[in-house]
Parts: sequence; structure tokens; C-alpha cells
Amino acid sequence: MTDNNIVTLAFEKSLTYLAGFSFGEKIYRDQLENRIDFKKNFTVIFPEQIEGVASSFVQGLFKEVIDKEGLLETEQKIQIKAASDELSDAIRKKLQ
Repeated sequence: MTDNNIVTLAFEKSLTYLAGFSFGEKIYRDQLENRIDFKKNFTVIFPEQIEGVASSFVQGLFKEVIDKEGLLETEQKIQIKAASDELSDAIRKKLQ
């Protein structure tokens, strides 16, 4: 587990837009799984270069968490940080 239940995602610097359900699942397995206690409040930080995130990526990234903890629990415990508040809010709205 990470300190304070926070994970900063890492992507190639040239990547500015995240899309694809299977890509989201891969990032979950590689960067979130076994690093966060999803039963507690947790924070996922998207790097500054990310300008957009498709619903398909968000749904793949959090599929396992939502399947195990439920959508309502996940929404209550997750904090998303991104380059702007607007992007953070947009990512949260795509959880459903």
C-alpha cells in the first residue's frame, strides 16, 4: 500500500489523452491493484500532461474497484486530482 492511500499514475510524456476500456484495465493492474486499500478513502492523481480522458478508460480503470466495492462506495471514497478541476470533475462523472 502507498502512504496516505495515494497513487500518482504514470504515462509516457507524449500521451495527453487516455482512451480504451482495456487500456484502463491494464493501468489498473499495473499501477493501482495492490497499491491502494479501496476500503478506505483514496486518491488517484493524473499527471499534468493528461488533457482528456474518455469514459471507456475511466470505466476500465475502476471496473474492479466498482465490482468489489460498489459504485456508491467508490464515489464516496475516491478523490481524483488532474491538471484542472474541470478535468477532475469530468473523470469522476465518468465512473458510472
